[in-house]
Amino acid sequence: MADLRKFTVQEAVNASSGNAGGWTVNTAQTVEGSDDTLNELQLNDATTIVVLQASVDTKIRFTTTSNDSGDLTTGDITIPGSAIISMNVPRNLGAGIYVQFQSETVTHGTLKIVEV
Repeated sequence: MADLRKFTVQEAVNASSGNAGGWTVNTAQTVEGSDDTLNELQLNDATTIVVLQASVDTKIRFTTTSNDSGDLTTGDITIPGSAIISMNVPRNLGAGIYVQFQSETVTHGTLKIVEV
């Protein structure tokens, strides 16, 4: 007889894996120094989780406004260089969400972004 209890409910509906188990690897993004303009990537509307890996300490924020003016601030989240961070994309912002990023210092680097 088949074992029908092979998966939990979460596993069966892929609820713990973000966007129905989707896995979109983006091209590595350039992270400009804090004395330069910020960079951004528009996320897929179905993305619920982002996995980030930066080569330098990188400030990030989520917004629905492309090329939001000004530098990122000390109030924004900083991802330490070389760490792999997984975080939920805020849903209360609506559609067309951008992740914006900028180096914590004047040092340039890269940011790997995977959308789940």
